[in-house]
Amino acid sequence: MYPSQIEFVLGCLEAAAGIGMCFGPIIAIPFYQLGGYAAPFSAFGIVFFIYCFMVKPSVPSEVDEIEETVIDTSRYTYTKMFTNKRIVFANLALVVNIFQYTFIDPFLATRMLNDFGLGEKTAGVLFFTLGVGYAGACQGVYRTLQYISFRRCFFVFFILNGLC
Repeated sequence: MYPSQIEFVLGCLEAAAGIGMCFGPIIAIPFYQLGGYAAPFSAFGIVFFIYCFMVKPSVPSEVDEIEETVIDTSRYTYTKMFTNKRIVFANLALVVNIFQYTFIDPFLATRMLNDFGLGEKTAGVLFFTLGVGYAGACQGVYRTLQYISFRRCFFVFFILNGLC
């Protein structure tokens, strides 16, 4: 759909993952404080069940379904991109996918309390900050790839990853 804007689309998809990373811990903290470990798992199960019905209209009926709308991909925007059902579905899937991995992060709050003296709320804010940073970095990488070759960019990222 956007053959000349692959970096833009991937940046948006990864930003959606960052949004899921932000809200997983924030939503789980009150449930964890009220009902222990079982409450966030139950709440997430209910949210996921409801989400399945919400996402159904955005799922294409066929993998190779051709859309009738013609989108000028030379001038791409977030608004134009979200008129495509496939992209909306991919973004929603990523939000929930990352949400399901990160909603258990507040359980680490007990460990953070014992080791560092931090409580559940502070742990949630730390994890939220991680998600915001991730979503922002995805957009930064997209912009960087417009000016630097993939090979050089991966080389720099591998060096940074090794240093971390």
